[in-house]
Amino acid sequence: GTEMPDAVEIIFQFALALGRYGG
Repeated sequence: GTEMPDAVEIIFQFALALGRYGG
């Protein structure tokens, strides 16, 4: 997101990926 720091953005995307690919 444009209002998030880069680190938070990366963690958020990583969590989403885990949710999708991790089942």
